[in-house]
Amino acid sequence: MYTRTSKQMKTENLKACEKIETITNANRVLMMSPLKPFTFVDEWYEIIQSPHFWLEWRFGAMLAQMRDLRIPMDVTLKALEIGCGNGILRTKLEDVLNWTIDGTDLNLKALSSAPQARGRTMYYNIFDRNKPLMEFYDVVILYDVLEHISETAGFLAAALYHLKPEGILMLNVPALQMFYSVYDYKVGHVRRYDKKTLSAEFKDFKFQILDMRYWGFSMLPLLTLRSLLMWFKRHSDHDVVRFGFKPPSDLVNRVMRICMGVEMQLFRKPFVGTSLLMVGRKGE
Repeated sequence: MYTRTSKQMKTENLKACEKIETITNANRVLMMSPLKPFTFVDEWYEIIQSPHFWLEWRFGAMLAQMRDLRIPMDVTLKALEIGCGNGILRTKLEDVLNWTIDGTDLNLKALSSAPQARGRTMYYNIFDRNKPLMEFYDVVILYDVLEHISETAGFLAAALYHLKPEGILMLNVPALQMFYSVYDYKVGHVRRYDKKTLSAEFKDFKFQILDMRYWGFSMLPLLTLRSLLMWFKRHSDHDVVRFGFKPPSDLVNRVMRICMGVEMQLFRKPFVGTSLLMVGRKGE
């Protein structure tokens, strides 16, 4: 089966970016960094356009954590979502919060399809450390981004550069390294986390972890099954996300939503899960 090489994917992505760069103004993408080739499996963005139990579960767990920590939702705060993709999470947040959320990503194709929001949609590399954005935000959101980063110390330093002292960092990562599989590798995950390894990422920063909690305990059987199937069945880069993430049927999607509702009522903070949420505060 033919599989594109990483070099071919980067070349194709750069050509696609060049084509859509001319329409970024119409889609309100603010170009704040030089355009660079970007490699990611585009099927991910196609799948998350439709209702998906995992997205709803993640959002529900996020709101529950915010309520438990009494993070203000009805106050006008400025937030930055790093790695916002096509804006799915930002849209859901702006529907229920009074925050203004700027979204940034290095995938121009995804950004160009993001819905209009109160905040800006920016093509911006946080390593550029734009001076007007230094300590500009009350909240920085890093959802399902850190696991893609090889050198995390520099990346986190760049992210925290944009956060005010005493500002809040909200983060989500895939959990449990024992479940690392071909799926993780193909979608660019460098690692999965537990509470100890995630805490260690912040040991050299002036940073206080306020809360860490797992979510998705009921999804562990599905995660186990996916890991096994991925080892025994070969997939192209095109197919791996669709096979590994998309529910096989509407019935499975509905059943998992029921599991989500039950778990969130009975086990708000399960002792283990498929993902790990963290909220922390930047020091002075």
